[in-house]
Amino acid sequence: MIIRQHSNTRLLISLVATIAMYFATGAAHAEKSGKSAHENPMQNYGERHPRATTPRGLDIAELKRRRNMVRDYLTRQRAQLDIVTTTVTDSGQVIDWIRPESQIASGNLASPPPQPERPHMPDVEHDNVIPSVGELARQQHARGPAGTVPVVRRDIDEVINAMMPPEHLQDFLSKSGNTQNPANVNSIPNPGDSAHIYAHTSQYIDNLGADGLINVWNPYVQPVSEEIAYWGEFSLGQVAVVNENGTADEKETIEAGWQDFPAFYGDNYPHLFIYYTTNGYTEKGDNLGGYNRDVKGWVQYSRTTFPGMRLTSTSTYDGTQAELRIIVKYYYGNWWLYANNEWIGYYPGSLFRSDGLRSEANKVSWYGEVVDADDGYATYTDMGSGSHAAAGFRKAAYMRNLKYFEVNRGLARDYKGTPFVSDSQCYSLSTWHVSGSSWGSYHFWGGPGRINRYSTGCGGFTFVRRY
Repeated sequence: MIIRQHSNTRLLISLVATIAMYFATGAAHAEKSGKSAHENPMQNYGERHPRATTPRGLDIAELKRRRNMVRDYLTRQRAQLDIVTTTVTDSGQVIDWIRPESQIASGNLASPPPQPERPHMPDVEHDNVIPSVGELARQQHARGPAGTVPVVRRDIDEVINAMMPPEHLQDFLSKSGNTQNPANVNSIPNPGDSAHIYAHTSQYIDNLGADGLINVWNPYVQPVSEEIAYWGEFSLGQVAVVNENGTADEKETIEAGWQDFPAFYGDNYPHLFIYYTTNGYTEKGDNLGGYNRDVKGWVQYSRTTFPGMRLTSTSTYDGTQAELRIIVKYYYGNWWLYANNEWIGYYPGSLFRSDGLRSEANKVSWYGEVVDADDGYATYTDMGSGSHAAAGFRKAAYMRNLKYFEVNRGLARDYKGTPFVSDSQCYSLSTWHVSGSSWGSYHFWGGPGRINRYSTGCGGFTFVRRY
């Protein structure tokens, strides 16, 4: 992939931007290096402050109520599984193994689509690019018996101690942990809340899904604070297949990608995630919407790749790049997800409205996102690699060979999204959609967030559009 500027002026602008982003990112990383990504001021809060009130004036009794609410919910969800056996991965992830037919009332699982063609590999100096895989791909001892599929068991004590539990269960099940600031894909490019920050692209087109590759990073995520109402920040890269027929609260999405969400997963590593909503994020729960297997809806098919799994291969700055190929595809009435070179499971089309995702989508989005807890300052949380888009290959996060599946014949077509950055001082985006290169439609995205403790915001650049 060779990027050619069309004029000396654009070349000079790009060079200056790259140098500026490099020093800004270096300053941000230097500032963050003194902070521990594993800091957790909420850990054992009640024991450390037995007569104190919790953040935002909550007393210990209210904190206990909220923790019990989360504990009871996760306990009930696990009790509904028909568990055959339980294993533990080398990193400590606990996996319950269930019979796949137990997920469907009829006992009959759908059949997956045909295996897709392999995408082109990068042609930039023949650099090393590897797939980002989960632990079960390499750890035979952590796999369950034949005829079973994996479901992550969330460590309940770890979950309730890793966060300040929200007031309501709906908050806990939301994409960010707070229904007052929902992840609202419909509001882009004019986000209605300041909590979610995007380096976003979208294309309005009738479609049957999307296909692309995202390189996976292990970004710095600012730890949860005792002084704020959110129960954690996150950083992610994802695709969203959306149907926006009807009102805002009728919007339906299927979302997938990688996510670093310490308060949710209990560690500081990227995980494969899925999320769906049937009602514009207004209600969460079984067959309504939510993460991974925290709510009913998802049907697991693969024995090695599953929502919530830790991704063991991540990209190295100026080194080897680890990629995750994500395909969301409508196939015979179900929305299948492809990751790690296999079809891993599906959302039944029956979850959605007849004029919505039950038949097709009308929008595709590929983007990076962070949640910025509302403490009066811009977040330190990295988006992507923590480098701005102008840093380019091996340094910035990218999404490449982006496509959508047309409705009439299901053929894959190059994606041409409209770019938008909601906080261009903290994060940036550079797009080369329908590039004509072996990368097809692609873009670089990301940034370091706030670069020093003495400022409330960021200094940076907006996106550079290349098509």
